[in-house]
Amino acid sequence: MKHNLPLLFYFFSISIFSQNIISGKVVNEINFGIPAVLVVNINTDQKTYTDLNGDFSISANAHDELRFIKSKFERTFYKIEPSSFYKKIYIIMLKTPVEIKEVEILPKLSGDLKKDSKNLTRNNKVEELQNEIGVPRTPEKPREKPAEVKKDILQPLITGRLNITAIYDVVSGKSKRQKRLYQYDDLQENVTWVRKNIEDDYFINLGIPTEKISNFIEFCFAINTKALKYAEAKNISGFLVEIEEPSIKYLERTKN
Repeated sequence: MKHNLPLLFYFFSISIFSQNIISGKVVNEINFGIPAVLVVNINTDQKTYTDLNGDFSISANAHDELRFIKSKFERTFYKIEPSSFYKKIYIIMLKTPVEIKEVEILPKLSGDLKKDSKNLTRNNKVEELQNEIGVPRTPEKPREKPAEVKKDILQPLITGRLNITAIYDVVSGKSKRQKRLYQYDDLQENVTWVRKNIEDDYFINLGIPTEKISNFIEFCFAINTKALKYAEAKNISGFLVEIEEPSIKYLERTKN
């Protein structure tokens, strides 16, 4: 038994040191702890969040890379060195610079309503396109498309064709019911995706009770279309950035 003790101690030591824990604190420029920061080990995909004081602990190995994400803060990275396990690491996150909206110079109006309206419409389309850049479009689902008055009834009439099915769907209200059902299904699918990919602790640290998390996510989708687009694009960091302001409004409304 005495001869086996060194061997047992050796294996015990291996099991202990193979489970490395990195501890640290995330602070701002004036050394105040930042709560509810998402900490991700991008090598193992493990996630955790900083507590109210900005402290965190996460499993990691030497040479892993940690990513720190928080809305209104610049994304920060930390490369783990062997010496990192023997000290508490400090991460400084800087506030994202606030962009001042560029003053839009509209084209000089000519007085011709038809011409001016075309110019304004063209500008709006360019702005919409710019807003869409960086957010991939969600693939269309194999669904029966609800009939539309203009596309499926009026346009065929111009060519002398009559779409009886489309007329029935619109008149009976089937098209409207389909649209509502699809919207509800998409909403619940996006809420479910958020709940699966973001731990409840993140929302709890924002002040959202556990039983209200799904309701809060729906609220974010309703008042911030960017949050919905990021969820549809399966972009966690983008979604987290866009729910910061809605969380403040939501908490104010629930208090009132």
